[in-house]
Amino acid sequence: MRGEARDYDEWPAGWRAAAGLERLRALDLAHYAGRELRPADRDLHEYVRAEARGFFHPTGTAAWGRVTDERCRVDGIEGLVVGDASLLPTIPRANTNLTVAAVAERLAEML
Repeated sequence: MRGEARDYDEWPAGWRAAAGLERLRALDLAHYAGRELRPADRDLHEYVRAEARGFFHPTGTAAWGRVTDERCRVDGIEGLVVGDASLLPTIPRANTNLTVAAVAERLAEML
């Protein structure tokens, strides 16, 4: 299933915003950023329409042990706690909704 047409108009703005996060350097989190995969000579809007997919459940962007500790606290940013699918180091076999609900309940108990 592909994303809604209106989504494709919003994604390039988000891409540009993410690419320009200068504050990562200030927070000493630049080592968490990966390299951009889009070919530099390719138009961003055209690239998003051709390559973006919305059918998967992204996980692992703030995975335990890599970006967060065992109490879901983001390394290097005091007071920031993550409680969503980004904590999961891999895509679970069960629906991510159920897994995230379990994580959220456990996190609520810790807070």
